Order: sequence, then structure tokens, then C-alpha cells
Amino acid sequence: MSFPEGTLPPEGLIIELVTPLTPAGDLDASSLSRLVDRTAVVADGLLVGGPEAGEGLALPDEVRIDLIAQTLTLVKGRLPIFWGITGSIPEETRDLTLALRRVMDRQNYAGQVFLADLPLWYHSNRGLPQFYQELLEETGLPLILLNLPETVNQRAYLWWPGPPLPFSRPMNHASSPAPELGGWCPGEPNFIRRPGSG
Repeated sequence: MSFPEGTLPPEGLIIELVTPLTPAGDLDASSLSRLVDRTAVVADGLLVGGPEAGEGLALPDEVRIDLIAQTLTLVKGRLPIFWGITGSIPEETRDLTLALRRVMDRQNYAGQVFLADLPLWYHSNRGLPQFYQELLEETGLPLILLNLPETVNQRAYLWWPGPPLPFSRPMNHASSPAPELGGWCPGEPNFIRRPGSG
């Protein structure tokens, strides 16, 4: 199977950037510029607005969109960008993804951009392939799925007002969406695997 140009993610060091904020909670553009300049010279790709260090799950959508717009302007296609699209519900994830597409179109951005999603944060496995197929048809961007069980398990504690919940067994990760999955490409009906990975 051959893959369209620019749809395979890079190999090597992918750095998840922290999201620098001002005391008011807005994006700190000058700190972001310094951060991108310092990391781009050693990275093979940047994960922006990711669910852990990037705090994408806690940022308002306006800040996330500003973050990707400014990052694309700073990177200028020098290296691949992975953008954390995970929202709290499928509609928010879709809206963030379409906002990225609009920013890319407005900037005429030609560099590699990959959608990075943590689907079990907001979606069960049921209907997930169909959700992604529709999303990819709308955006034309490749998708990387993140499997971060520790982060997903934290979600149960975010809205629980009482004492810690006594879980008797760990979450069943066997039901997570295809652990061997690397991602999907627009126009490809099958899962993408890195060549030589099986």
C-alpha cells in the first residue's frame, strides 16, 4: 500500500510544547516564539496543545486556536506539527479541527500538520471510525491517535466531588481503539501502519 505524500508522521523526537500563558490566561506570544525557536532546532516534530504538557484539555478554545495559528506562523513549515484536537465532546473536537483547517487556509500553510486526538477522553469506541472518517473527509488532514490511559483515567476524578473513587481493577484498555493503530489518512479506507511494523 502506498501513502499520499506528507501523510506519514516523522520518526524521531516529537516534543510536546508547554503552552505559555499570561497571568490573564491569554497566550504569551513572545514566550511561545522563544519556545518554538529553541525546540525546533532539535525536534523532528512539535505537538502543540497536547493533552499533557500542552494542557490542551484545560485551555479555552479561543486560546487553543490562537496557539495553533501563532505556532504555524512561527514554524513556517520547517518541521511537522501535531495539533491536539481533543475536546470534551465530539462536536467540540470537530469544531477545533475545522478551526485548524480555516487557519491553515487563511495562512496558505503548506507544511505538514497532523491531527492528534485522545478519543477516549470524550468518545467511546462505538461509532469512532465513522466519526473519524467524516472528520478526515472534511479536513483532508492525517490523524494520529493518542493512547494515554493515565490521562483518560484522571477524567473520572475531575467531576467527582467526593473522596477518591475505590476502583477495584484498572481500566480495560483491551477495548481501546486498535492499540496497533497508527492513524488514518484522508481517502484511505484502511488503517495506516508504518511500513515494516506488521
